Amino acid sequence: MKITTSKPAAGQFATPDITPAQLLAAATAIGGQAVAWGWMTPGTSANLVSVSAIILPAVWAVVDSIIRHGRATGSADKATK
Repeated sequence: MKITTSKPAAGQFATPDITPAQLLAAATAIGGQAVAWGWMTPGTSANLVSVSAIILPAVWAVVDSIIRHGRATGSADKATK
């Protein structure tokens, strides 16, 4: 099995499959859950931290994908002109 990588066309740039924002979002989710369920007393505050540690990284991932899509669309438009 041969694995090949394709180079981006002229005027386009290669984007990584995993971005630093996605890594930060994953670390925040894991860290938030560890804090909420490992170090905090169970209760309302632990639930609030747990839910926040899920919602915030999800928002980061969505915003990152919107930005990446905009960049890809913009570079594709420049390449076709």
